[in-house]
Amino acid sequence: MKQNFDFTLTGKKFLPLWILIYVIVGVPYLVSFSLLSKSGGETSSILPIIGLYTSLLIGLVLTYFVAKLFINSITLEGEALVFEGKFGSFIGKILLGVVLSIVTLTIYMPWFIRDIQKYFAQHTKFKGQPFDFAGKGWVLLILLLIIYIPAFLFGYLSATHMDTSSGGNPILWVVISQLVFFILIIPFYYFMYKWMVDFTYKDYSIKWETKFWNSIGKIFIEIFLSLVSMGIYAPFAYLRLYQYFVNRTVAYDTEGIVKKRFSYAFDPIPSFLLIWGQTLLTLITLGLYYPWMVAKVGRKLIGQTSIEDVEA
Repeated sequence: MKQNFDFTLTGKKFLPLWILIYVIVGVPYLVSFSLLSKSGGETSSILPIIGLYTSLLIGLVLTYFVAKLFINSITLEGEALVFEGKFGSFIGKILLGVVLSIVTLTIYMPWFIRDIQKYFAQHTKFKGQPFDFAGKGWVLLILLLIIYIPAFLFGYLSATHMDTSSGGNPILWVVISQLVFFILIIPFYYFMYKWMVDFTYKDYSIKWETKFWNSIGKIFIEIFLSLVSMGIYAPFAYLRLYQYFVNRTVAYDTEGIVKKRFSYAFDPIPSFLLIWGQTLLTLITLGLYYPWMVAKVGRKLIGQTSIEDVEA
């Protein structure tokens, strides 16, 4: 039996929270970043740096309200998901995670991300039963190191070869570093999504079922087409990857047998035009239309997503 999801969030409901984020996070962040760029690394740049990180911290805190609003707006056959997490306990996790990440020079960051993911899962219920997140912090640490170490290395080599007077070829090294980053980001997306989709609900284990090389090829093609089309194809890429990911998300029972399968009914042209239209309206209004964009695109995507039993 197929069951359909829905997304009941409206732009009007999201607007007050978005204005709060816009005013106390977005604007200060942009101002701080602009001042930092103009300072050229001078001593006076300490204030913009403080402003930058303060905006990021406030934004992190406000994710509680955004997640609560979004989670409570998802329904399955009319039955809503319910988020019951308390703001005080969330703040405690944020502060602890930030402190430990600073003390350990960001080494604790993967466990911090894991804890936040786990917090939202454990405090979300469907029909009175909570979810849980099974992802491991050390796995995420390995994923981050795989992409950051080579990216840092080639970024450093590019910077050291910028001086043409010493025989360096800056254009070549920039191209090489960008190519290396592009090659690494594709498997990173694959493993990151696989890490994030690892939930349990009652006797079910919800995971992503796919093959590595097939997925890598799919991600590469969609990103490549977006780049060569100067972003025009990007909505199609997003929709096709969403369909690819959703259609390979399954729920196993305790014996490892697939019992339920997720799916997305993709209608290319209407969805493509919707995303482009909503994006343009958001750009024209300098982001103020964003709540309506999220509501309409979310309703389109989630409303065409379903879950059904797998016949034995």
